[in-house]
Amino acid sequence: MSTPQYGSPLDPAPSPLMPDTPPLGAGPSPAAPTGLSPSPYLDPSVAQAYPGQVPAAIGQAAAPSAYAPQPAVVAGAPYIVPATYVAAPTPPKNGLGIAGMVCGIVGIVLFWIPIVGIVLAILAVVLGALNIKGANEGLANNKGMGITGVVLGVVVLAAAIITLIVAGSVLASVS
Repeated sequence: MSTPQYGSPLDPAPSPLMPDTPPLGAGPSPAAPTGLSPSPYLDPSVAQAYPGQVPAAIGQAAAPSAYAPQPAVVAGAPYIVPATYVAAPTPPKNGLGIAGMVCGIVGIVLFWIPIVGIVLAILAVVLGALNIKGANEGLANNKGMGITGVVLGVVVLAAAIITLIVAGSVLASVS
């Protein structure tokens, strides 16, 4: 068999994969199921029916069926499915937990500076506690960071107070 040239007709031999399928261009297309038009574009006098419905003439109501009422089909017009919109989920608010943990970590490093250590410790405890409350209400998903902020804040506060007491006693004994 020779190789077909560009623009030559297709090989009319049946396909070995689908033996019942006639070759392209070999006769009329198969008939549409009874009561249905092959396409609303080919036969504008009959609208495409749903299963269990008899196609109605243009301008008349369709016969009742066991299915839910369907939108009206205009002959020749494509059916467009109306879009449904779903709101995007709100992302969790994890800023308080992150801020509480960072204040606790920085407080560990700077607890020996009297005012800075105490301020960072209080911020870590407050922000961590607010994050734990938000995580329990479902507003945040990083409860562990809030717990870390509270624990580090308490440790920093204790270390800062001990540092103040030791520094005060050293200064009192020197003078």
